[in-house]
Amino acid sequence: MTPEKQRIAIAEACGWKGISEQFLVGYAPWRTEPYSDRVNACPVDELECFPLDPLPDYLNDLNEMRKVEEMLLPDDAAYSQRFFYASELGRITGNDNGNGWKPLSNDACFPILHATAAQRAEAFLKTLELWAEE
Repeated sequence: MTPEKQRIAIAEACGWKGISEQFLVGYAPWRTEPYSDRVNACPVDELECFPLDPLPDYLNDLNEMRKVEEMLLPDDAAYSQRFFYASELGRITGNDNGNGWKPLSNDACFPILHATAAQRAEAFLKTLELWAEE
């Protein structure tokens, strides 16, 4: 996936609406007015009444990726997105021991703990099955 497509896919997973692929802006999920209400209230010829925010730079910002990671479902008996995310991150960083993430020592966790924002973004997208090979 291109970096732009990755940013858009992560933003959509995080609740962004009305994303412009050309300008990488959209209606942020923290806006108080629901997106549909804002669209209906904004005349077509007055686009400036529709606030758009730049998408976060997920692939280069660890702080933004930390917020994204918090969206993963918590561990439970049936399904754990966090476990799959850790496994995928292990594969991406080369710390999977051939069978997914299974740390053998504190040193084995080092690549995962120090994964780049881009590696975390890829693991997130693969965990949610949003990754598309090009």
